[in-house]
Amino acid sequence: MLNSKFLLTIQKSLKIFLTTHPRSNQKLKSLHGNIKRDILQLMNREGIETDSINLISLDENSSSEDIIKGRYYYKAVDISIRKNNNPIGAIGVKFVMNNYLQNANNYFENMLGETANIRTANIPYFQILILFEKMPYFQNGGRLSKWEYLSEQTHLKKYIKLSEDDIEKYYHTPILTLLIVVTLPKEITEDRTIQDKATFNSQLLQMVDSNRAVLKYSSNFSPSIFHDRVIFNDYKAFLESVIFYFLYRRKFHIIN
Repeated sequence: MLNSKFLLTIQKSLKIFLTTHPRSNQKLKSLHGNIKRDILQLMNREGIETDSINLISLDENSSSEDIIKGRYYYKAVDISIRKNNNPIGAIGVKFVMNNYLQNANNYFENMLGETANIRTANIPYFQILILFEKMPYFQNGGRLSKWEYLSEQTHLKKYIKLSEDDIEKYYHTPILTLLIVVTLPKEITEDRTIQDKATFNSQLLQMVDSNRAVLKYSSNFSPSIFHDRVIFNDYKAFLESVIFYFLYRRKFHIIN
């Protein structure tokens, strides 16, 4: 149920992205706000007392992210978990719409750096990365140059290695990473009439509006290629693992 719901959340965030300015944070409000609410609902379902717990994110009721003091610099985090106003955890969320492969190493390096900054301040840090299995690559001016495919041997290799890390030894490694890879409809990815970003966005928006652009989790990669530190295409398992982590770390005293 949660996994299906998360696909709808991604689809809603995609629609907002297609109808607002590329730098608008509106798509983040929908995505981050829903993740926050899902965590709180699972906490309540587990019987965790949440009166002293506060989750902060961009959403319909908040226009700013929480800022946490890391070891080296203050960091605005996508979703923070506070108890009695003290930060006890945070989640970084990245949703890449296009031109991912060009910047894949930069995304990865930034993730390692922000994780190290927060975890060395003794604050657990988690990551969610959402990618399309096949993504358009737009050149300057918006011309569609090519379609890019995710490759296990090239693009996912670094996340496979990350999944093997010992988090007690490597503080640049998130406590847990959720890697989501979804597919766009073939009507879009195989449409040779799409030559630029404006046409791509327009046609994809029409499909989303008519409910023809149904996103699906990619089936081209096996979850078994990842080890303990990375969960692949299982949002429910990720959230449950995050809550389980806090539930049994007594030093945070989340439960009595």
